[in-house]
Amino acid sequence: MAMTGQDRNQSGQILRRLKEETFETNKLNVLKLSGKGNLLTKTVHFDDAIKLIMVLPGKIAKQTRQKFADIITRYFAGDASLIPEIEANAASDHPINVMAREAVKEKEAEETDPFIVGHKRKLLELDVAERSADLERKTLENDRMRRDAIMQEKERTMAFALQGIKASTDLSTLGVLDERTRLLFKDLITNMVLSLASQGPSQRLIASGEGEGGAQGAPSSSPQPLGISNFLTISNVAAGMGHAKLTPAQLQRIGLLTSKAFVARYGSKPSKHDQFVDGAVRQVCTYEDKDRDLIEAAVCEVLQA
Repeated sequence: MAMTGQDRNQSGQILRRLKEETFETNKLNVLKLSGKGNLLTKTVHFDDAIKLIMVLPGKIAKQTRQKFADIITRYFAGDASLIPEIEANAASDHPINVMAREAVKEKEAEETDPFIVGHKRKLLELDVAERSADLERKTLENDRMRRDAIMQEKERTMAFALQGIKASTDLSTLGVLDERTRLLFKDLITNMVLSLASQGPSQRLIASGEGEGGAQGAPSSSPQPLGISNFLTISNVAAGMGHAKLTPAQLQRIGLLTSKAFVARYGSKPSKHDQFVDGAVRQVCTYEDKDRDLIEAAVCEVLQA
């Protein structure tokens, strides 16, 4: 409270918010005070109190740190005026001076006592072992969560695929879907199932050229399996712009313009991947979401021509 200039509650909140890397909170010991009720207060060793002042907010704490810095500067400068001050502190019976002398004696005793030295070493080894175990535990937990997320994504994708397959077969018999729509829908489901079966959902085609073996800023020439959620198709982008019914000729022109724009941006042609189109496997250019503007610009140019 004296150092921060705050009341009891605010000071307690400051202590509770101290980060372990800033000050080890296990250095704060709770003491029950005599009197009415269960009055509790935190205590700290004199040695640790000096360290605590170094991290506390508040005007008084700042001024105290400035005094510490001044003393250290004078010490390194060999300021002889420190000598009478030190001698006066050694003879003083002020509580702060008494506690400081006792803290020094205690530390000297600890440094020479074989039992204390051995005990500290064991505590340090135990702390290192606990930290290592905690790190290993967190690593295993993160790995488990990542595996669970992958499995959940696979299950969701497979469930959607099964629903789509059911819809494409059941609805077509009722005449709800025309033959063209049914074929496109089956292509989409087939691509999804093949992608799911060939790889994990976290993998994707390296289209930016930043992966292993790729030149910086240029697409990779070696096609790899691509998750269905990681690439764009010209028809999907056009549909999102409100142009769902494009002719094959228009789609072809948009594709050529997009490919040219891709070469102008990256210096090489877009990579390709196998995809079912109209019931057959075809080589289709691969575009990522960062290339959406190229497709949109090509769609606008073709439709405005």
